[in-house]
Amino acid sequence: MTNDIHSIHHYKALHQVLRGMSSSANMADSLGVSRERLQAYEDFIKSHITDLLTKHYTILWDLLSPERWQQLSQQYFVEHPADHYELNQAARHFSEFLRKRLDAGEPTILPIYIELAEFEWQEFVAYSTAIELPQTEELAQSILNPTLSILNCDYPIATFVRDWRQAKAHCRQPPKLPDKESQIVFVWRNPNTLIQDYAYADEGLLFAFKMVHDGISYDQACKISGLPLTRVRKLIQRAAAKGIVLLPKPRTTKGKEK
Repeated sequence: MTNDIHSIHHYKALHQVLRGMSSSANMADSLGVSRERLQAYEDFIKSHITDLLTKHYTILWDLLSPERWQQLSQQYFVEHPADHYELNQAARHFSEFLRKRLDAGEPTILPIYIELAEFEWQEFVAYSTAIELPQTEELAQSILNPTLSILNCDYPIATFVRDWRQAKAHCRQPPKLPDKESQIVFVWRNPNTLIQDYAYADEGLLFAFKMVHDGISYDQACKISGLPLTRVRKLIQRAAAKGIVLLPKPRTTKGKEK
């Protein structure tokens, strides 16, 4: 029992240090360790969290000054200490963290930063999710990709991210932050590459999404939209080529498609 009490005391003490509630210098004596040793441990953990945020929110890291990014990382670490066995999950509250600062009137936090953070986190979710994508042979009908998430943005996030990444890839000047312009963004794991993908949900993709989501047949879609069957099929095939829609594998009998 005594050992358990000491262990609890040590965990609470470390928790206070890592959250900035007590300095490592003050707590070292209580724990019976050297100040240098405890400071090294504190620096090691905080460095991991800072690196983690930089990994998941690359665009935001690039947009903000190094000093401001360091400040935000440290503040985030204090308010949201790691609470999950999977270290990446420690970064999941960052958009919420930024929103609170925006609501509090911090001038360096812009509304688009929250949407960029939400987008970059959803990319990680799509990539890392445990959801298994069904094989086409298993499908009885067309379905939406089960990893698909939908972001209703006040800014053209998909367009900005595409332009920003292309500029970075070709060592060009990155684009300026865009003005407000509503945009629906799809984020999903591509069944062909098994990595995350995204797209601006234009009218064609939204048409295919609604058709599959609502279980609308090709004939019904033609009647509702007034589009010819060939056009409807092309819209579905386009969404399927991107991996947003999963189509059942055509059944064949004696070499002929049924």
